[in-house]
Amino acid sequence: MSTAAVRPILPAPLLTALGALLVLAIVAIGLSRAPFFGAGSASASNLLPALRSPVELQFADLDDGAVAVSIVQGGNTRLLDRLEPGTNGFARGLLRGLGRERKKLSLTMARPLVLGVGADRGLELHDPVTGSRLVLAAFGPTNEAVFSQLYRRAQAPQTGSEL
Repeated sequence: MSTAAVRPILPAPLLTALGALLVLAIVAIGLSRAPFFGAGSASASNLLPALRSPVELQFADLDDGAVAVSIVQGGNTRLLDRLEPGTNGFARGLLRGLGRERKKLSLTMARPLVLGVGADRGLELHDPVTGSRLVLAAFGPTNEAVFSQLYRRAQAPQTGSEL
């Protein structure tokens, strides 16, 4: 039997440096997900310039299971549509996902989402609170049409009649 010392595969200083790099990467990822830095710091002012003709839409769950869709203009809200229970599954699913992202930041859906025309001339839905940006054409023309209809209603002049 040999009594020769076993040499490590990597020198100790290199292992220490790799460990420190790993700890630094974990800390950087944690900080980037904090509300005061990264996704949580997005605001409407840095998202709106990317959209042409943006409208702010507010979505609210109603007691009967419907979702009220309102446009927010100059601090006033106007009802645009009601997404009745059992209909508009895509829009409801998308809103649930956006709501989950806000809930992770301990926020509600009270602040409006921004819908507008993106650089590729397609509709985009932005969440200025979380920084989420959804290109609606990616979900197919049928699903995009739901938001296209809301966008057209929001762009139409107010007729004075409420839904």
